[in-house]
Amino acid sequence: MSAARDGAVLAALSELEAALPGTSAALVTRGGGILAGKGPSPGGRELYGAMAATMFGAAEAGTLEFGQDLLEVEARLKGGALVAVAAGRKLVLVVHVNGVAPPEDARGRIHDCARKLAALF
Repeated sequence: MSAARDGAVLAALSELEAALPGTSAALVTRGGGILAGKGPSPGGRELYGAMAATMFGAAEAGTLEFGQDLLEVEARLKGGALVAVAAGRKLVLVVHVNGVAPPEDARGRIHDCARKLAALF
């Protein structure tokens, strides 16, 4: 990535995290690499990226026959949720939301961020 695009990507992720306290956001390639942002821990970044990409890709493939566009994939956790949203054709925005499942305004912010990121690529 270029330095300008790197900065814009990090700014978009930081803006999202600031708007939704307690969240962490990562931009993941469809192949499972974390391009930017935060994973759960430095040692788990590779596995986290692979899991997020696989989860999103499987949902896309599994719902293809419904004839509708996939909006997001959510994995509910005991203490929060992981939300994965396409950020263009080659990237996925993955957001860990602490606490409860994300409310609709949080979902709107996540989708807005995904659109911003997609526009950068």
